[in-house]
Amino acid sequence: MLDDLRHDLLTRGCQVVLVDPDGLLGGPEVGTDAAKGQVFADLETATEWVEEILLDRHCGSDRQPQEVAIEDHPLLARLSPSQLSALRPELTSKSFARNDILVRNGTVPDGLFLITRGRVSTTVSGADDVVHRITTLSAGMSFGEMPLLLGTESLVDVRADSRVDVVVLPAAAFADLTDAYPDVKLALLEQLAAGAYQQMSAAIQTLGQRSS
Repeated sequence: MLDDLRHDLLTRGCQVVLVDPDGLLGGPEVGTDAAKGQVFADLETATEWVEEILLDRHCGSDRQPQEVAIEDHPLLARLSPSQLSALRPELTSKSFARNDILVRNGTVPDGLFLITRGRVSTTVSGADDVVHRITTLSAGMSFGEMPLLLGTESLVDVRADSRVDVVVLPAAAFADLTDAYPDVKLALLEQLAAGAYQQMSAAIQTLGQRSS
């Protein structure tokens, strides 16, 4: 039945995407050709797959850059050259392989993570043990804003979807900016507040959909 439906849709120029949270279909492929269809455990992952196809097809060179230099990272956009120079000694570069966990739910992150290369997903595990994607973040984006500002544990897991390079501003170094470079901290706070609000909004929206 699924093969017949897939064939009918393919003749109309459509690919098949199925959401199967209970695993009844037994695998990630629809029929025998994964390029013509996929089965996903949750709607967020299926939506991301479709989004990637549409972005590849229609956006071309306008997509999010694959890599950004730290001085070009949007979070540091408000810093003057002298402010950036003052901040650089506090920054630490780290690299992660695909599927590495950068931050675990319930732990205190190392600090503020600025992504300079690659892509990560923030996820939560539901009561059914299915992993649900909250957001996907790529080069030029950041995470760890809420724990840094509030001194709390992470509410999500952060997993590398590819090789990932990040620059980390440790929480202690961020706190020390108050006395050492208050102007740098003020500029960062303005950017951090906006990023924290966006990520919290995305999390609330996703978790609200899951509980309804």
